[in-house]
Amino acid sequence: MIKLKNLLSESAVDLKGKTIDDLIELGIFFRSKQEFTQQFGIDGLHEYDELIPQTDAYKKLKNSMTDKPLVGSEKQVKWAEKIREKAASKVARKLVKAIHMTKIGFGDVDYNELGRIEMGKFNNNSAAYYIDNRFSF
Repeated sequence: MIKLKNLLSESAVDLKGKTIDDLIELGIFFRSKQEFTQQFGIDGLHEYDELIPQTDAYKKLKNSMTDKPLVGSEKQVKWAEKIREKAASKVARKLVKAIHMTKIGFGDVDYNELGRIEMGKFNNNSAAYYIDNRFSF
C-alpha cells in the first residue's frame, strides 16, 4: 500500500497555489472514495487529514473567518482568539473535505450553503461571543 506522505515527497509537488481540481488531477487528492481506500487504506485518511491545512482553499477559508479584529478586554481578546482559531481550523477542514467530496461526485453537499451556515458563526467580532460559545463550535 502506498503511503500518502511518500507520494508527496517522491513527487515533490508544492501544494501552494493549487486548486482542489489541480490536486485531484495530480493524484494528491483522490478521484473517488474507492480509489483512495484501494491506494492508501484506512491509515491514509489520517494523512489526508494532515494535507488539508496545506491547501490554499483551507488557508483562504480559515483566514476569512479569523481576519476581523476582536473587541473586548486584552485578556478576553487573547482567549477568544485561541477559541476562534481552533474553531475556524475545524470549520475550514470540514468545508475543504465537503468541496473535495462534491467535486469527485461522492455525496451531494451544497458547500455554498454549508459554508454560509458554518462561516456565519464567525461574523461576530465580540471576544465575549467566542468565550460564551466556546463549547458550541
